[in-house]
This record gives sequence, structure tokens and C-alpha cells, in this order.
Amino acid sequence: KMVGCGLLTAKKNPVPLKSVEVELQVKDHVATVISTLNYQNKEDKPIEALFVFPLPGDAAVCHFSADIGQTHIVAELKEKQQAREEYDDALSSGQQAFLLEESEQSPDIFSLSVGSLPPGESASIRLQYVIELAVEADGALRFCLPAVLNPRYQPQGPGVPVSSVPASEIPYSLSFSARVSSPRPVSKVESSCSLEPLQYLNTDHTEAAVKLAAGHKFDRDVELLIYYKDAHQPSAVVEAGQDSAQPGTLMGDPVVMVSLYPEFPESVVSKRASCGEFVFLVDRSGSMDCPTNNWNQQETRISSARDTLLLLLKSLPMGCYFNIYGFGSSYDHIFLQSVEYSEKSMEEALKKVKVMQADLGGTEILQPLQHIYSQPCISNQPRQEYNYSYSTLYYNFCWLFVYRPASSLNAGMTSKRALRRAGQPRRDPLLQLVSLQKASGCWLLDAALASVLGKTSEEVEKSKPAEVSSEVWATILALIWLHGFKMDAKDEWELLAVKAASWVQAQNAPCVKDCVDASNALLGCRVHKEALGL
Repeated sequence: KMVGCGLLTAKKNPVPLKSVEVELQVKDHVATVISTLNYQNKEDKPIEALFVFPLPGDAAVCHFSADIGQTHIVAELKEKQQAREEYDDALSSGQQAFLLEESEQSPDIFSLSVGSLPPGESASIRLQYVIELAVEADGALRFCLPAVLNPRYQPQGPGVPVSSVPASEIPYSLSFSARVSSPRPVSKVESSCSLEPLQYLNTDHTEAAVKLAAGHKFDRDVELLIYYKDAHQPSAVVEAGQDSAQPGTLMGDPVVMVSLYPEFPESVVSKRASCGEFVFLVDRSGSMDCPTNNWNQQETRISSARDTLLLLLKSLPMGCYFNIYGFGSSYDHIFLQSVEYSEKSMEEALKKVKVMQADLGGTEILQPLQHIYSQPCISNQPRQEYNYSYSTLYYNFCWLFVYRPASSLNAGMTSKRALRRAGQPRRDPLLQLVSLQKASGCWLLDAALASVLGKTSEEVEKSKPAEVSSEVWATILALIWLHGFKMDAKDEWELLAVKAASWVQAQNAPCVKDCVDASNALLGCRVHKEALGL
């Protein structure tokens, strides 16, 4: 059974949520999110409540507190066993206590045991975390507040986002405000929801504030896009140390954050587009045979790894070099040495990935790393290594944790969330469509593609403009489908879509706009040609 989100009873029934107050503080490229959630026990008896909430995979909790009646509790970081014992002792003596832990079923879900909530009593829970904001292709910084804080709006499967629910069914309200500051002027702030006008707080426009328009219901994800002027200029932000902290400690001393967001000339980017040696290092120890979560016991970590490798292999540029290593107590590799990426080498690799199992025993990563870096470098092909591994270290602390399911040693090229969300694979037509893409970036017009698109071969063939080749038509259809139906997974398919668009442009195909219009009409979408990168 899937874990619900919000304040739950021991039987996983939701405690009514009254309101959500979110304050967003953005400093350059980093955001601090302060959420206050207000609940009320409407039962006629006390309940022991559990607060369950999702966090982005790269977020770090820095404060947690709760108010029940006149009682104010602030979380402290303690060793896990000690924290559990003190929590049990407090409950048995009739005291109110809280225990915040990482969920054992999913690494990006926290659970907080709130303890006994008296009948009619209200609970106010305050969570604060920090996160680095993602940079979009147009230079915007993207922040997203997911609408999953109430169990009734929890998605029906892992990794399925909530984009919208009927506003008339939302029994609580959302207050959301954002304050943005940067050494660079704030150009504009856009949102998927209605906003009040942007207010500048100083004359040079380096500080600004914005709020959601009045009457907003938390019926969809709240997304903010923040634009700075001169976004590619280096910047630095200094934060003073805390007065209450001991001087000479991390929290007591001032710190500086330097942001470098370089802009490379198009001539340099295009020259390096097909360069690189990409080495994928996959954990194949016995622990990878465990389920990725508790609501789908059939989905294992190794099957998630196979799906991620499919996405990454399809995203590689023609002309680069690649290899795949598996490691455990021993290690192996698909090719004796990195090979040039082509249709033949890609298909050979995918055949071996398809049968990849968690059958290499323990978790020893040093030897394969030594072997990789003992290999001579390929001329003009900078080496980049990607590690896919679930940590085998058990964190012995409650409240604060660090977890990265996969890390890149060089961030030059990666299918961002395909790695970050590897524990939340997508078992849907997306992977079927990706599996049909050729190494060059194109798709073929065949029955398999038509099936993924939900159409018959006759429907797809009949809608094709006469002047266009079958491959160009099939590729534009695939791009329209991705943009029309899988925008929530864009970070997984973005690179392979760029490769597909580049292939279309290289064909100098006539009537591309007619193809886009015909594809929209066939699939029931409204995607603009410019959005495809054509």
C-alpha cells in the first residue's frame, strides 16, 4: 500500500488539514522553503498521529518544530536509537513528543511521529529545508511546490506527479509568498498559478517579493520561474554566522556562496556536442535486488537501473565513446574498452542491460574505479563517469540526512532527473517510446510506434504530409507526444529529444510546420514548433 502524505492516524486515516502557509526565500540560486501546516483532530478521542511528507531528493532539512495547544516543540538531532528510546519514554509517561525520521520505504519521504493529539486540539507543524534551484534552458530558475500534502491527492503510483485536482474538493487554503534577492537585478517572476504583481523592494531591483493571488486553492503544483538580468555573470552571496553559535564552527562563521553559470558560444557547444567518453558504473550487489519502495514490491532497484540506462544510452550523441561497468564483490564490463557509439554498439549494450541482474555479491567500488582510470584516455574525448548505486551505509541519526541515489563525477552530460529519480522509475509508454528511438535520434514509422502513440498504423500513415519522409514524420510525432503528454518527465527525455530535433534539422526536411500541425491534429495536442527546438 502506498504511503499517504500529510498528518495520518495509526490506521493511515488523514487528520483534517486546515491551512498551508509557505514562505519561499530565494538567495541567488538557493531557496529556503518554510512550510507551516495546520491540522485539527475532529475525533472525540485522542489519536497518535504520524506526519508523512515528500521532499525533493536534493533538499536538506534544517529546522522542524510543532505546536500543539500551548506546547512548542523544536526537533533536535540525535542518534537514531537514542531518539527512539527517548520518544517511547516520553509517550509512556504521558508527555507529548515528536520523532522525525527518513522513511525506510522511500529515501525522499520523511515521517514524523507526532504523539498523542487530544480531541478537538489543533496541531501546527513547521518544516524548513534548503534546496538548489534547477536552471531551465531559457535561464530561469525553477521552484516547484507539489500538491501532495494531503493524502487524498496522493498520486496513484510512484513518481506520478499531481498537476491538478478539482478546486471545489479542496477543504483547506494555501498562503504562498516569495522573496527573491540576488546581486543581479530580478527581471521577472512567472508562475503556473495567478500571481499578484511583482513588487521591487529597492531601487536597483535586486530584491523583489511576490504572492499568490487571493483565493488560490492548493489544487495544483505551484511552479515559479525566476529570471535574473545578466544571468551568466558570476555572483557571490555572503551569509553571516549565527549569533547563538560558537565562533570558529560551521554555523558560527560567515560563509560565501559563489555562483558560476557560464555561457558558451554556439560554435564551441556544437564542436563539443559529439565529444566524450561516457562510462556508466552500476551497482549490481545483492542489495540492488530489493524493492525500490513499499507500494510496488515487483519494482526492484536493479530494474530501475536498467530503465535509467535505457534513457541514458538513448541520449548519447553519435560519435562519442561509452562503456558500462557492473560492480559488487567483483566487477565486469560490457566492452573490453570503450567503443564508439553507433546503432550497432547501442543495441549490443541494450541487449546486455536487459538481462543485467543483481548477482555480483557485496559492494566493492574501488577496483572498478581503479580499472576505469587505468585505461588510456581517448584523444579529444574527455572522460565522464556516472555512478548508479544505492548507499549501503545506514545513517544512525534522526531528523537530518543526506541521500544521493546516483552521483556524477563530471556534470558535463547527464539526463538530470533520470539519475536523481532512479528510485522512482516510470513504467508507462514513455520507456516503450524511448526504446524505439534509433541511435541517430530518429524514429521509424511502424506499428510499434503507432501502438505507443495510441493510434493504428493506418491512422498514422494517412495523416503524414506527402512531401515528408516516413522517418521525419515519425520523429516529429514522437516529439509532439513527449511534449504533449510527458512534460512531467521532461528531465528524463530532454536530451534524447534534443538529439531527435537535431536529426530532423539535419535532414533539411520541407514542410516541418505542416508536420507539426498534422501531428498536433492527430494526437490532440497543441505544441508549438519552437518548443520542439525546430
